[in-house]
Amino acid sequence: MIKLSKIFTKLSPRMEVAGLWIGNGVVSYHNLVSKDGEQLSLRLPPGVVSGGKVQNQDALTSVLRELRKRTSGTASKKEQGVILTIPINTIYIQPFTLPSVASSDLKESALLNMRMISPIGIENAYYDWQKISDDNANQLQAVGAFVLKDIVDAFVGSVQNAGYAVAAVEFSTLSISRAALRAQVIDSQEPTLITRATSEGLDFSVTYKGHLFFHHLTAWNNFQEGGKSISLDRFKERFADEVRKVINFYSTNQSGQEIRKMILLSADYIEEISKVISDNFPGIEVKQVDVTQVNPATGAAIRGLTRRSMDTDISLASLSAIEVFKKRQLNGFILAWRNILIFTFSLLLFIFLGSALSLQNFQNRVIADSSFGADSANITELNTLEEQAKNFNTLLTMIKNIVSERYEYNVFTEEINKLAGSSISILHIQAGGSPLSLKVEGVGKNQGAIADYQKRVSGNPMFQDVSIPLANTNVREDGSILFNMSLKVLKVNPGE
Repeated sequence: MIKLSKIFTKLSPRMEVAGLWIGNGVVSYHNLVSKDGEQLSLRLPPGVVSGGKVQNQDALTSVLRELRKRTSGTASKKEQGVILTIPINTIYIQPFTLPSVASSDLKESALLNMRMISPIGIENAYYDWQKISDDNANQLQAVGAFVLKDIVDAFVGSVQNAGYAVAAVEFSTLSISRAALRAQVIDSQEPTLITRATSEGLDFSVTYKGHLFFHHLTAWNNFQEGGKSISLDRFKERFADEVRKVINFYSTNQSGQEIRKMILLSADYIEEISKVISDNFPGIEVKQVDVTQVNPATGAAIRGLTRRSMDTDISLASLSAIEVFKKRQLNGFILAWRNILIFTFSLLLFIFLGSALSLQNFQNRVIADSSFGADSANITELNTLEEQAKNFNTLLTMIKNIVSERYEYNVFTEEINKLAGSSISILHIQAGGSPLSLKVEGVGKNQGAIADYQKRVSGNPMFQDVSIPLANTNVREDGSILFNMSLKVLKVNPGE
């Protein structure tokens, strides 16, 4: 079974999904799908990303294109997917509880809760949630995240312009908690405080049941006294205050388990931080962790190993960005199988052609043998060989027809996608019947875009009986419309 699974995986290739971290001054890439776990980081020019926002999209795109050139897993003809992780400066997260409801109603209940607790205008935000724990039979614990759409769109736009397809958008503390769990520096039972030093300040995050529960960012200017310098005494005082805030928030929202462990992701102030914790929080153990194992890019890359259909973690990507990823993934799948079928049928064609020629030569030699022709038994065997040769020729014709049909099918599907344009996203194409009929499932920006698409398809000489029943359309939450289109295909070649 394991060998069959490996064979199927090779015959059904998935788009590689790596981790991509864009921070305030650096971009980092980690691909766990590649054999050597490829990692690469590039510095950003000052001011390109600042305060958790893209300040210069063109400059960011330029650096990301250079990153793409330098990574071996991203050849120009090969699609590359990424889990994008961004700074937490503008990300709001909030733990909340849900009553136990049927799984079919759980998502709707969670989204309703998020709309009520959102700290920003929900109509201008991307928001999502994930489950933390369902230990209590009467309720479920979850955490929600919110961010303004414009902030994420700026990051995603630069990433897509550089040639990447965005599978999901998350944030650094979510990525780090995942990497820490995999590195076994935190566990799924005890709450842990993770402290990370960045160029803009200190990130504090709390994990509960192995999942992110809360995060908090303190800028370095909060540690300064008047000027730009930070005195050691001032650092110790402010650090203790910030840790106390985080612990108090956790204790208020989660009872039962106290924080007894701190993970430190920093190369500076190690002794000072340990001394502050031991003096002010004697029950907390401090442990320094290797940042090459626990970092945002690695955490995002770990998520990239999960099949998209099984991924339930928070994603702050827009619907259009996810549809672009799915479309590119589908194109890659079709291309791979087209190449496999062409190779397979070509090989069979070669084998049967060789067999037919061998039988023909054998038949000629038999006929030339007079002693063989005089024997009635041998004549019967000759007739059998002639019949086998005819069967091989018939099979050869069938294989040619199959290859021809497969080529025509590729032409039809490519034409359907080409006619879609930028206002239509094709999700699924199903073919069958004789004459050949197609059923197309897609998403349009609005009803006018769908009507224009129907006209374009109807006007194409390759198709006839194009129909999009009104009953088969469905308005989705973001205003786009899901539709189903049926049509028949004429047996024509491109250019006719």
